[in-house]
Amino acid sequence: MWTYFVFLIVIYVIYALKNYVRILRFIFTLDGPKTVPIIGNSNIFFEENLIQRMTNEAQSYGRVFRIWLTVLPYVMLVEPEDIQVVLSSMKHTHKIFFYKLLDNFLGKGLITQNVEQWKVHRRILQPIFHRQVLEKFIGIFSECADRLVDNLLEKDGKDINITVFINNSVYDILNETILGTPANQGKNDSEDDPFRKGQVMMPYRFARPWLLIDWLYRLTAAGKSEEQQPRDLRIFEKEWDIIEECCTFMLAGQDSVGTATAITLFLLANNPKWQERCVAELHEIFSDDTRSPTMQDFKKMTCLDMCIKESLRLYPSVPFVGRTLGEDVKLGKYIIPAGCGVFIAPYCTHRLSHHFPDPHDFKPERFSSENSEGRHPYAYIPFSAGPRNCIGYKFAMLEIKSVVSAILRKYRLESTLGKEKVIAKFRLTIRAQGGLWVKVKVRDEQYKLTQLD
Repeated sequence: MWTYFVFLIVIYVIYALKNYVRILRFIFTLDGPKTVPIIGNSNIFFEENLIQRMTNEAQSYGRVFRIWLTVLPYVMLVEPEDIQVVLSSMKHTHKIFFYKLLDNFLGKGLITQNVEQWKVHRRILQPIFHRQVLEKFIGIFSECADRLVDNLLEKDGKDINITVFINNSVYDILNETILGTPANQGKNDSEDDPFRKGQVMMPYRFARPWLLIDWLYRLTAAGKSEEQQPRDLRIFEKEWDIIEECCTFMLAGQDSVGTATAITLFLLANNPKWQERCVAELHEIFSDDTRSPTMQDFKKMTCLDMCIKESLRLYPSVPFVGRTLGEDVKLGKYIIPAGCGVFIAPYCTHRLSHHFPDPHDFKPERFSSENSEGRHPYAYIPFSAGPRNCIGYKFAMLEIKSVVSAILRKYRLESTLGKEKVIAKFRLTIRAQGGLWVKVKVRDEQYKLTQLD
């Protein structure tokens, strides 16, 4: 019996090594940034300008290039045609190894699950995000957004880091919709909350290869802290699978939606003509009526929709996505071996000038129905794409529209002198270094427009 067991292990090791050697042979045919022994390119995760650095690398090395994270090689893809081949296929739905590093932080939910678990959970959870259910959430979105608007009154005429206020409001929305618990009135600053105290340590572990061994990492203070987060949720739920999914929705949803909403408001403050176009649109929908929006109202917010999409193009909440190839993939002159890890970088793809002219400029008109015609469907992927895309993207868009429209109906946003740029940094999701500063001013009359040249 033991002989047979050992024989199976030996066969598996030989197969794994053979495949690894095949991947290495391919990797060494690709260009890529210079590496550091053992660490590879992991050191770039400590650079403040990581996201911009990766964008520059994509422009330097072309559509397919390689990076090394410790001793593990990966292929970077940036062109929509190549990305579609990978993301659209059920054969490539396995996440890369490094998603396992998020288990302690996010829980073993849809983002990090293996394919077998993911298929089951996705099928169960998908109905929650159908239109009929989303319509039931709109009331909660509006209530939380209105509380945020009230909380901003005391900041009238002042420069504020809008990120702080938005994160509190998004947290309230998720508390009520996902957990079904009372909101904290948009004023929750507690760092003791299980969803507030976590820090994503993935970049830290990249540069210290021994911490990639999970049992070693769990012995560290950071590892113990991350592991405790899903356990803290037991005060809310009893079933562990439910806890895992709650962790995923709360942590991933809070970070991604909060950032996207805050950046949209920041960009509107710094682009007043587009802000006033959105306000004019809201006036056309609501006139002087102070009622909450309906699903039909949200559909009419086409200008605001374009602004949100352009914000997500410039700063997609999740700048990197990873997959493991389930079979050989031919991309142009390259044949990438099965088992190879692939990184896809929406942040880089969204800034390809041949798909988006003047890629660094805020131009919401890109997303008008006329200008969107003919665009490659995988040129814009802020919520990933394909069968393993973000299950909650419709929920997220409604959430963002609710908060942004509520603020614009009451306030005029202005830029803050010396803080007119987003300095993007990577922390699992995109974050703005130093915050996102705007000045909020109550409109003299509802929807009174600013006179613009």
